[in-house]
Amino acid sequence: MLPGKCGCPGNPATPFGGPASGLWPSGSAGAESAAAGLVSCRMANLIATCFTACVGATPCGFFPATPPGTIQFTANSVLLGNDGSGNSLGLLAAPHAATFDPLNATLQFKVIEFNQFPGNFVVIITDSTGFGVFQVQLFSDGTLFVVVGALQYNGTWTPVAGAEILVHYETIAGVPHLFLNNVEVSLTLFGPNANFISPNIILVGGESSVPNNKVTYDFLFVDTTSLPPTVNFCCPDGTPSR
Repeated sequence: MLPGKCGCPGNPATPFGGPASGLWPSGSAGAESAAAGLVSCRMANLIATCFTACVGATPCGFFPATPPGTIQFTANSVLLGNDGSGNSLGLLAAPHAATFDPLNATLQFKVIEFNQFPGNFVVIITDSTGFGVFQVQLFSDGTLFVVVGALQYNGTWTPVAGAEILVHYETIAGVPHLFLNNVEVSLTLFGPNANFISPNIILVGGESSVPNNKVTYDFLFVDTTSLPPTVNFCCPDGTPSR
């Protein structure tokens, strides 16, 4: 199962070898890019994927961590969730080699919500110790939480089945800021969340008890600096994601 509302993640195994494609080398800096006639965008310096043409054993740099039916790649997205055969969780994992500080980082991704509720979706990035966690998780009952380092903050939101959501999560000197469709969410400190997760890993998931019910990820970016929600990240081909 995905981490629950308590924010108590599991301990996924990491049978992964070297760096995955799509993950930028450690220490590489993000840069602005603009093709002729296009809006400028910024290259994320940890991971940048628009889930385009994801094929092979490590599609778009990720390792499928759950049965095949729980993960469905399309031409420009990935669907994660229930496979209709008793498996409720769809989970992708990727190792990273960056010096990642969850107290100063940025995560941005776009999803299309589940067509039916209940469901929840999550993105987790860890540092080299496995105790420094950078996480955002949203539930279809209108609750959510984020984790920064070893602290959990709770909030609320308004789920709408099948709706498109731009999620932007940044931390500035350990202070978390979460934006949904460019509107900041009020976060309240819940308390410690000092749970070990495998070090230097990125997890992307969706879970639902409804058969064949999945959440769709259109793009996902992680940067090792604090960036505002106005940032427009580049897809790997250099085109703006939005």
